[in-house]
Amino acid sequence: MSKHDDVKRLKEHLAKNTTEPFVLRQDDLDYCACYILLGGYSGTIKKALRYICCKLAELCIIGAPKNFFYRLAGVKIGRNVTIATGVVLDYLCCDLIEIGDGCVLGMGCMIVAHEFTHVESRIGRVKLGKDVTIGARTVVRSGVSIGDNAIVGAMSLVVRDVEAGSTVIGVPARIVKRQ
Repeated sequence: MSKHDDVKRLKEHLAKNTTEPFVLRQDDLDYCACYILLGGYSGTIKKALRYICCKLAELCIIGAPKNFFYRLAGVKIGRNVTIATGVVLDYLCCDLIEIGDGCVLGMGCMIVAHEFTHVESRIGRVKLGKDVTIGARTVVRSGVSIGDNAIVGAMSLVVRDVEAGSTVIGVPARIVKRQ
C-alpha cells in the first residue's frame, strides 16, 4: 500500500468521528508514518502554526488566553475549562482533541492524539466529556474517550475508555469507584 492510500484511509477513518485509533503497523510501511500527519508543505506550515499556538498557550498562566491559543491551534474546548500550567496537548494532532465544558486538567498532564513506536503508529481522537477532572502528571493516550463527571487520579496512564462518573487511578488506569 502506498503513502497516498494510507492518507486516504486516515482521512476516511477520522471522518467517522470515532475515538477508535487508526493504527499502522511499522512492518507494513516503506516510509515514515509522520508523512501522513504532515501532508506536504502546506500541512507542515499548518502544523508549525499549531505548534506556535500551543507553545503560546503553555506560556499563559491565566485560563482565558490559554484556552484562546489552544482553540486557535484547533483544540475543541468547552466553557469553563481550567488547564493548569505545564499541561501538554499534542500539537501535531491538536484538532483531534476535544475537551468538554467544566473540565479541569491538572498540572503537567499530557493528552496525546498520536504515537509512534518501533512496532506501530497510532492516531486517534481524544474526547473528554463534561466536568472531567484529570489529575497532575497524568497521560491520556490516543483513541481514548473519558465520560462525563469522571475523575482520573494523579500520575495515571489512561490507555482505554473511562466510563462516565467513574474514578480511575494507576498505570494503567483502573476503575476504583463507579458512580
